[in-house]
Amino acid sequence: MGRIMLILDNICKAYNGTPVLDRVNIRIKPGDMLCLAGKSGIGKSTLLSIAAGLEKADSGRVIQQYSSAGFAFQLPVLLPWKTASENMAFVLSGKKRAGAEDSIACWLEKLGLSDAADKRPDQLSGGMKKRLGLGTALVTAPELLFLDEPFTFLDQQWQQTIAEILLDLKQTKGTTVFMASHELDPVRRMGATIFPADFLLSEHGLCP
Repeated sequence: MGRIMLILDNICKAYNGTPVLDRVNIRIKPGDMLCLAGKSGIGKSTLLSIAAGLEKADSGRVIQQYSSAGFAFQLPVLLPWKTASENMAFVLSGKKRAGAEDSIACWLEKLGLSDAADKRPDQLSGGMKKRLGLGTALVTAPELLFLDEPFTFLDQQWQQTIAEILLDLKQTKGTTVFMASHELDPVRRMGATIFPADFLLSEHGLCP
């Protein structure tokens, strides 16, 4: 049996007495690409946040067995007083990484942001901010990527490009992806495993 890098064991969560997650069980192995699909408000983002350690479950266990992770939120979390390149540099601060400046420049180019390197978030379009938010997760070269709606606010061409980038990271770096998405065409092009998120309120949960 291969190594398990993330275990969600009987995760339960409720808001104001209304269950959102009910005994959810997930096992993620290195190289997995798992996508939760479904309508808004059924717990996809909550589960990602709990899995990443950003939010606490009411009960159950989260066992994280990976060395590094990156998180890209549905609405990009950016420092408004810093430029695009400075936002990427900020997430690398404290990390001893050779060639950090080259890595930032590389990701800005891949994400079509080279000409916006010195612009602040309020000077960027919605799609550019979305790509910058993804870039702040990708530039750290994480073992596991948590992506909440990574294709929203992007046109079809950029959806395809991001899907190709993620697939390339899996094939060349072994990067693991755990995401939630309404946009399923790029997810299918990546060959990701898609699970309807109805299971989040199932008493059985999910064990891929």
